[in-house]
Amino acid sequence: MNRVVITGIGIYSCLGTNKQEVLSSLSKGSCGLSRDEERLEHGFRSPLTGKLPSPNIPKPLRRFMSRGVEYLYTAAKEALEDAGDVGRCGVIIGNDSSAKAMLDAFLCFLNFRDTSKLGPTHVIKTLSSNPTAVLTSLLPLRGVSFSIGGACASGGHAIGVAYNLIKGGVEESILCGGCQEVNEASVFSFDALGNFSTAEDPSTAVRPFDNSRCGLVPSGGGACLVLESLTHATLRGARIYGEIIGYGANSSGSLAASTVESEVECMKLALGDLSYDKIDLVSAHATGTQQGDAVEAEAILQVFPHLPYVIATKAMTGHEMWMAGASELIYAILASKAKFIPPNINTKDYSLNLNIKRNLVPEETSEFILSNSFGLGGTNSSIVVKVNYGEE
Repeated sequence: MNRVVITGIGIYSCLGTNKQEVLSSLSKGSCGLSRDEERLEHGFRSPLTGKLPSPNIPKPLRRFMSRGVEYLYTAAKEALEDAGDVGRCGVIIGNDSSAKAMLDAFLCFLNFRDTSKLGPTHVIKTLSSNPTAVLTSLLPLRGVSFSIGGACASGGHAIGVAYNLIKGGVEESILCGGCQEVNEASVFSFDALGNFSTAEDPSTAVRPFDNSRCGLVPSGGGACLVLESLTHATLRGARIYGEIIGYGANSSGSLAASTVESEVECMKLALGDLSYDKIDLVSAHATGTQQGDAVEAEAILQVFPHLPYVIATKAMTGHEMWMAGASELIYAILASKAKFIPPNINTKDYSLNLNIKRNLVPEETSEFILSNSFGLGGTNSSIVVKVNYGEE
């Protein structure tokens, strides 16, 4: 079996449009959330959302991309440039919808009542596989190519599947991650569930593990990692961010909520033979909902009685949904490489017994990270990474 390492990172989120900007935001505890008053006019319960600038992509290329893929394309280019020449490379991306593209196509059809007016781009943009179709065509990438739909664990599953394929020798390198569009069309049905935060101030709206937590805020962007076999990376002299040690995946068997038992099992599957007390940092799913945070806190305590640091970056980013499993792993790796623990900016009054620090913890190295993503419909993902502190 091959050992699998991370050699490239690209990120486009409400914390920044590249990994340097994102790292700066993490260290400052910046919040990338804002209010969109038009959502209230359109019947939303909550006007809160992540705020991202539009990527600078030439129109001839952009017309084939769903909104989330615009962010992803920028992140993918950064990750591949960061990794250097990896040769043949596959691509696996977590994505569970392209809502705005589907809405645009449907409205165009209703307006013209003539399918010939739709043109050739709508069908590409509406595919759940739009991310991989675009990246394989434009970058280009010639290895395995497919997208994974696993709700809010999609990005985590994409990384995990890529890890397993490289570990098993199917590919030497794979670009993997997730993307999520940021617009009304993608989240109005989630708003209907009543689990979005209705707080007035975006900067304090998401309060993971806090007693006053009142819901999540939708967000998005694009997040990519380049994974390679250790042998392949070593032969070409690549810089290594860290090594993926394990991937756990299972189902809670519940459409709406995860369970302590399934989350415990998922984390243990990812840990494998690694001693549980090796984990220094847990990047929690922690959406800021009452039930979800309580369940995850109990699961973490059952697996890790030694109380590693727990971070919940959704207080800064909101819930990045299909890309969260990839972006949150990137946030943890970037911070660990820079030797600090990001602050839990809105966690002030809590009683869930986790090792949570409100302020940034400087000069703290995390050798082993576990990152959780638990998705709607009962799909769970956990990934363990050993961070490499080699020279940049």
